Amino acid sequence: MADRARVNWAGVGALMGALPVVLALAGGAWAYWTWPRCERWEEVLATDAQNRSIRDTLEACGDLGTVLKQTVELVTSGKRFLVAEIIPTGGASCGSTSRSAASPLRAQWIGANAIRLSAGSIADFGERKDLVAGVRIEYGMKEIMALDCPASRSGGGR
Repeated sequence: MADRARVNWAGVGALMGALPVVLALAGGAWAYWTWPRCERWEEVLATDAQNRSIRDTLEACGDLGTVLKQTVELVTSGKRFLVAEIIPTGGASCGSTSRSAASPLRAQWIGANAIRLSAGSIADFGERKDLVAGVRIEYGMKEIMALDCPASRSGGGR
């Protein structure tokens, strides 16, 4: 009579015990690679004699792609007021126009209650205000890519 194959119950038990560990490791690796991670940089662009400042904040969040968000705020008396939300160029392209990195944003106080924001190029504005906390805002962007390529606009209004 032929010997029957025997089931090694110890091996089956070890496999069943290891399965949750393997699944937990696989789930952890998946979460690590797909969970958004953000980096944030903040810079004071200009300060006036009244200690009011213009701050530029760039936030880059990435998981399977990277999302850039740039905001400009007026800080006065410890309060922050949104001046503009800028969509940086970071890799944007339109026809023959392409930008691999964001142009540096500059701010300058041009009067007691007026500032001028300028940059070489941006993709678009998400939001833009002309008057914030009694301070008039002027914009001097040399190139706004969304104006040249309205079909590629990433959203937001002016």
